[in-house]
Amino acid sequence: MKTNQPRKRVAIVSLELVKEASTFYAARTCTSPQAVYELFAPFIETKDREHLVVAGLNIKNEPTAIQVVHIGTINQSLAFPRDILKMAL
Repeated sequence: MKTNQPRKRVAIVSLELVKEASTFYAARTCTSPQAVYELFAPFIETKDREHLVVAGLNIKNEPTAIQVVHIGTINQSLAFPRDILKMAL
């Protein structure tokens, strides 16, 4: 091994859960499709591509987190089950 060769740099990365923002919502719990729509509407109504969004709920069906899992094409969004369940674990 030559000792005169220049050393190269490698990036060290990590995956962290970071709170990016928060929002207010009218319904206290998500017990109907309409309540879920009202929770997600501000995030997905104006988007030009498909978004797969997951809501984390506690045992009382109160939203605790919202995560965009995948941004797809104009008419489809593909994701693995592990990506959908990652927030819950």
